[in-house]
Amino acid sequence: MDNLSDKWVSKVMELTKELAAALQSAGAIDIVVLNGEKVIDWADYLIIATFTSERHGFSLLDRCSDVLKERQLTGRLSSANKQTENGWLLLDAGSVVVNLLSAEHRAFYNLEELWAAAEKASWSAL
Repeated sequence: MDNLSDKWVSKVMELTKELAAALQSAGAIDIVVLNGEKVIDWADYLIIATFTSERHGFSLLDRCSDVLKERQLTGRLSSANKQTENGWLLLDAGSVVVNLLSAEHRAFYNLEELWAAAEKASWSAL
């Protein structure tokens, strides 16, 4: 069972790293990865990043969706993602949840503070 568990953790870490790298290559700002395994029960990792415009946000979302498709995985987009004035785009990939926010929304919601008990992970080292 441990071997299976280790493989699962490894796959989740790989996916997290790949999603964060895709966001970085697409120009996302201030990418933060939080390890939520010990703090929350609905995701292992949270990725938080800032977009510069509505178009940029949807482009980042598309890049993340492409990563999931390449891995033959699916993700659920928040129904609020269709609202252009939202300022917060969310992709739920099961064990990894991607939060893309405008600078204004990121400052307002301050997710890093909300999940302060979650350990920050160096995504490049995952």
